[in-house]
Amino acid sequence: MEEVTSAEESCMSLSTTSCSQHYRDPVEDQWDTLRITEEVKIAFYKEGTEKYIIFNGTDTNISDWFRQDRILSSSWSAMEERLYAHFSIER
Repeated sequence: MEEVTSAEESCMSLSTTSCSQHYRDPVEDQWDTLRITEEVKIAFYKEGTEKYIIFNGTDTNISDWFRQDRILSSSWSAMEERLYAHFSIER
């Protein structure tokens, strides 16, 4: 299976067009030791536009932070209004 994420800093830059993968922060590998007590943000960028979802990350682990009942805010109105048929993240 081909790798689709990268920790390369060049893939994090919004001005880079040569990166063919999604940026994944390596801090994610330390999730369980970080004891997150704040918000967690997932962001998507395309053509200079950011779309995001902010979750309550308190007392979460790498598997359960991305849940609909943890959404605090979002740039998508459907997320705020809880209007979606399916909500999950696969690891």
